[in-house]
Amino acid sequence: MKARFFSAVLIIAVIITVFSGCNKPEEHDDSPSDVQTTIMNQIDKTTESSSETEISKESKITVDYSENINNYSDYISFTVDETADSTKLIFMSEGIVTDFSFLSLSITDVDEDGNVTFDTESLYNLDILTEEKPLEVTLTFYGDSPAYGISYKDAQGVTKNYTVTISGEDGSVILTEF
Repeated sequence: MKARFFSAVLIIAVIITVFSGCNKPEEHDDSPSDVQTTIMNQIDKTTESSSETEISKESKITVDYSENINNYSDYISFTVDETADSTKLIFMSEGIVTDFSFLSLSITDVDEDGNVTFDTESLYNLDILTEEKPLEVTLTFYGDSPAYGISYKDAQGVTKNYTVTISGEDGSVILTEF
């Protein structure tokens, strides 16, 4: 009985092997297969996503302590002041930003909701700030009130203004839109 069972299994295996090796020729047409269509759709989505990222990249500035950034050998340098307590910050763009200004800020008003109004004075200007060549600024933070800021035009030509302050929690550099 066991021999008969194994013989039946062996015959079925041979039949499956024979028929799986017999492929009829495929008809080729120029339309993509389902797999190709899926892959092409994923590539299209990735391309669209990359394009959207590229647009937003042109509008973003980040800042950090210079000692935290090791990958820049070429940068623009500007000194506001050098004291024993001065620090070096590096302003980096993702993409290209235009009409970049490093600002001195003076508080002129604070409304009932806590919104602050500043007088600004441009201390340093760049027509273009690029990813390849960031701006390093040497400055001293005096007190808790924002004394410095930046201004630039984003990819759509809209002027953006940010204060540059230090977090009281972890000491990181913060950009806050105003």
